[in-house]
Amino acid sequence: MNVVSPDISVLEALVVFDISNASPLISITNQSTGPHLANVTWWVTVFSPSGTPIHTGSPTTPDEVGIWTNLTLTDAWPMPYNSIEFSGAPYTLSLFAQDSVGHVFELDKSASICRPTGNSQGSQNTYGIANVNVKVLCEQARIFFQDQTSVSYKGSSGVQTSSILKVVYPLDPTYTIPAPFQISSFSTAMVPISYSSSNYQFLAASTYSYDQGNNVSIVVKYQIIQTFAVLCNIDLMPLICEYQKLIDDVENGTCVDVNSATKKIMLINPKLALVVMGILQPLTGVDVPGLIDEIQKIGGFTCNCCTAATGVIPQNASVVDGYTFSINPICGDISGSVTQIGTNIQINLSDKSYVFNMGVVTGTTAFSITPAANGCLKTYSLNVSMTQLA
Repeated sequence: MNVVSPDISVLEALVVFDISNASPLISITNQSTGPHLANVTWWVTVFSPSGTPIHTGSPTTPDEVGIWTNLTLTDAWPMPYNSIEFSGAPYTLSLFAQDSVGHVFELDKSASICRPTGNSQGSQNTYGIANVNVKVLCEQARIFFQDQTSVSYKGSSGVQTSSILKVVYPLDPTYTIPAPFQISSFSTAMVPISYSSSNYQFLAASTYSYDQGNNVSIVVKYQIIQTFAVLCNIDLMPLICEYQKLIDDVENGTCVDVNSATKKIMLINPKLALVVMGILQPLTGVDVPGLIDEIQKIGGFTCNCCTAATGVIPQNASVVDGYTFSINPICGDISGSVTQIGTNIQINLSDKSYVFNMGVVTGTTAFSITPAANGCLKTYSLNVSMTQLA
């Protein structure tokens, strides 16, 4: 800026419109230069797209006096229907500086704040909607999470400033809620599980900053909070057995009514596919138990598909990279070793056998050996008949 002032040479500021919180705020970083900034009085005005005042500083009620670096405006924004005024017209901010001789200088900034991805007219907040892929891996006793959020905003991919994944466990079989699983810098994660429930819950959130040019940025949050089911207690084998039998009957012509059996297969096929997808990817919202009941009724199957449970495989019996298997003898002479062949783990155990006998033929029955076992201890006693020995 070209000004004639004894105190300020350049009027400039970095302005951040932050809508990543429950209450939006504006952060201003002073980048002005001059020989005597301590003599300068500063104030700010901010208006929404509809012209509604958000902040109204003035020479009589200045925001800063003298040298300053950061100023955060926490004034309430207009929030019709519990959401801010999305542009339309831009939000406007003016920074005023008055020097010691009364000259007033003005710096204008503006930002068009649009709805982030997933935010709609019915949203009750300013957040975008995160997209997370969730897969239940029963055989590994884990849940796989992957962030797949579309973070494009006004044609920009932005810069991630923070992210978090938090998984809240439901009541376990001992009526205890385990400590939540939580990581920052979330991109992908493998979360351990040990029991089934329909009440697992997770929160995934990430914050991005978007440069709008002219030293203006917009900060946006994307988040999702969702409940999902871990259904590792459902064993599909009894159902598949009945289903395979129905297919064989049609193929071999052994069923009484081929047309009826074929119709059953056509009705069951899509439902069975949904069951598999619902177990693997619980966020699809598939009602797995309900569909299994429907399949049983359509096929007239007599199996109980929910009692032959395989469950979450215990981690001490799982073949999972990073786990260490070792043999720890507690007592006795048992020893062993562990051999890994690919993904197969073999535990080799061995014991020692002891024989206690009379080494030399004595020609008498005065001596005998009696074994006795007590837990891991086995005792061999040498008995001597003094009468016969005499």
